[in-house]
Amino acid sequence: MSRGTPTLREVADPGRDRAFLRLPWRINAPFPRWVPPLLAAVRHTLDRRKNPFWRRAEARFWTAWLDGAPIGRIGAILNPAHDEKWNERAGFFGFFECIDDHAAAAVLFDAASGWLRERGATVLRGPVSPSTNDECGVLIEGFDRDPFIMMPYTPPYYPSLLEARGLRGRMDL
Repeated sequence: MSRGTPTLREVADPGRDRAFLRLPWRINAPFPRWVPPLLAAVRHTLDRRKNPFWRRAEARFWTAWLDGAPIGRIGAILNPAHDEKWNERAGFFGFFECIDDHAAAAVLFDAASGWLRERGATVLRGPVSPSTNDECGVLIEGFDRDPFIMMPYTPPYYPSLLEARGLRGRMDL
C-alpha cells in the first residue's frame, strides 16, 4: 500500500514526543477491541530518570513519516542484564506501531537493527516495550476477543510485517 517513500526521524525523548506517543491511536483506531494505554504509564516507562530499567539499558527511538504524517515508530533496546544472564548479545525492538505498509516497516526495522548491530547485537528479538517484564509480543490470533492485561492487542497485519523482515515467532505467550 506504499504511497511514497517514508522518511525516518530519530526521537530524542519519546516520552515527550507527541507524534511518538499518540501514534498508537492512529494505527489502532479501526480496531474496536484495542484498549489504549494510559499515557502517564507510557511516559513513565520511557522516562530514563524514573524507570529503573534504564539505569543500565540503552535505546534509540524513531518515527517513520509520509506526507507530513507519522506512520510508524520503533525503539531499539540494548539490555546488558539480559546479555549477562543468558550469555548472548541480543538486541530488542519495541514500541512498534506501523500502518499496513511494508516499506514503512522496512525503514523502521532497518534503523533499529542497524543501530543494534553497530553495538554488537547478534540477535534481534521483540517486540518488548522495553523488556519482557513489560508489554511484549504480537497478537497472531484472537483478534475477535478482548485483550488480556499486559498483553498487546496488535493489528492483524503485524505478523506479515514482521515475517517480511525475516522475524519468526520464538515463544507463544
